Amino acid sequence: MQAATIVFDRIAKIVLKWQNGSLPEYELDVLNSLVLQDLLPTSMDQSTALSVAVTRFRKLALAVPKPVYARSIVDGHGEDEAVYVRGNHKTMTPERAPRRFLTAAATNVFSQPGSGRRQWADALVHPNNTLTSRVMVNRVWAHLFGRGLVATVDNFGAMGERPTHPELLDHLSYRFIRDGWSLKRLIRKLVLSNTYRLSTQPVVRSKRVDPLNQWLSHMPVRRLPAEAIRDSILAVSGRLQHHMFGPSVPISLKTVTASRARPRKDGPLDGAGRRSVYQEIRRNYLPGFLRAFDLPNASVTFGQRAVTNVPTQALALMNDPFVIQQTSVWAKQVVGMNASFKSRINHLHLSAYSRPATRREQSRFRKILNSLTSQLKVRPSELNDLRVWQAICHIMIGRKEFIFLIGDP
Repeated sequence: MQAATIVFDRIAKIVLKWQNGSLPEYELDVLNSLVLQDLLPTSMDQSTALSVAVTRFRKLALAVPKPVYARSIVDGHGEDEAVYVRGNHKTMTPERAPRRFLTAAATNVFSQPGSGRRQWADALVHPNNTLTSRVMVNRVWAHLFGRGLVATVDNFGAMGERPTHPELLDHLSYRFIRDGWSLKRLIRKLVLSNTYRLSTQPVVRSKRVDPLNQWLSHMPVRRLPAEAIRDSILAVSGRLQHHMFGPSVPISLKTVTASRARPRKDGPLDGAGRRSVYQEIRRNYLPGFLRAFDLPNASVTFGQRAVTNVPTQALALMNDPFVIQQTSVWAKQVVGMNASFKSRINHLHLSAYSRPATRREQSRFRKILNSLTSQLKVRPSELNDLRVWQAICHIMIGRKEFIFLIGDP
């Protein structure tokens, strides 16, 4: 009976605060619950003005669209935790490890209230911490030059390699911070440098003095990443769509093996001509053509991708349905040209390699034309047979120069 009296007294105080306009928000939820459960009598009969106001309020409330909820992060209470010795949860350190930044880069401990996430983020990009900018600059350098100034892109620790050009790394790191951490400015600076524009053909002396090309005596031969190879095929065939944004395109199920993770929606074989960045990527169902060219596991971060040169890549360029489809599209364009055989071969080389065909290549493709016309039983004078030009276009994509960046002196 005493407990009921306490409850009723508390409710009476809540109602009194509501009447005085001093009800706090956390007690307003209690009052609303009591009204919704019909535990407090409510009536508008005694006040016409109240009835009109409540009716108008209810109409406005119904007109408000339902809220859209999204996941968010809320900073909680900071908790220092013990360290599991050798990863064993049964053997913990007696002292709790304080919340702090990486001990190799800073010594201060986060003593402010909260989880320390904000302090950690501030320490990550603090001007005194050059580790972040060095790692970022090195990754961009590795992407453009094929090898980082620090070869171990994912390891700047004691087990990583020393930088080949420490002063250059420090300079680029400083400029990167000064330019507001702008990746566009960093990339512009690197690609406009003389080093980036060096030939891939080393001189005799550099082969002797710098056989591993650590001192950047010439540009290393680099293979295009998987997405760039696919986009290049779409570009030469004329199917590449240059518009940006929009939803991702489902992958074609014709090019992947069946499994329990197989998506329900089937996409076009050429991905609607859209760049690979707009192609749908599922962690457990990656496109086969991109995987052949070292598309990494989508569940793990990679500072630098592996670059292999294996027979499956040549087989993918020979037999993949996407490649066969695009060579047919490319061949139709060539057949529609009102030009000589020499002009068409030049056009193919300009489209694929950004250069005209050499005399040797012109002679070689003339022999290839004669061989194809003989095999397919086509007159040598007939230049518009689609099968012949599809085979020639297929040869152009299958050459090493199509997927490797090679610069002449």
